[in-house]
Amino acid sequence: MTLNLGPEGVQLLIPQRRPFLMVDRITGFASGPPPSLTASRYLSANEAIFDGHFPQLAVSPGAWTLEGLAQCCALLVRLEGLGLDEGTLRDELNNLERGFTLQPDFEAERSRTLRSRLVGGGGLGLAGAVDLKFVAPVFAGNRLDYRVSLARRMGARLRFQVAASVGEQEVVRGSITAARVAAPGLSP
Repeated sequence: MTLNLGPEGVQLLIPQRRPFLMVDRITGFASGPPPSLTASRYLSANEAIFDGHFPQLAVSPGAWTLEGLAQCCALLVRLEGLGLDEGTLRDELNNLERGFTLQPDFEAERSRTLRSRLVGGGGLGLAGAVDLKFVAPVFAGNRLDYRVSLARRMGARLRFQVAASVGEQEVVRGSITAARVAAPGLSP
């Protein structure tokens, strides 16, 4: 399903905030099988990291791409955990985005209902199993597109197949294993 949920909506779903929020927009979600999510992030040349990584060659750190993919995994788990069918979820999230962008057809009461469902919820933490292959550099000014899918459930552990690309060029691919965790303010 196609989505267009910007950074304000993303921040309702995961705890990360600027400057460590590595997802600007959720562009798609499918409940599966397998459940999957697509998202993106624009890498501005004005970000402080590019002042020193590397001078004269503004290369995005691979750790940023890894963190963006991990945040996408958390977003996928969070959307899947809402228990809404794809059509309802799309309509609710798109309504939320209309509110964030001050559109006249925004339905405030509907937004409150979804926001109440988003309070609490489970967290997702990296379990230390990251198997990524970085195949091309990412530069300032690029839009990084993320794709994640849930490949396997192993109790509280989840394995995701992940990839990131710039345009048609894949820049990272591999897998991330994460675990559901209880975090302050979140219930497992």
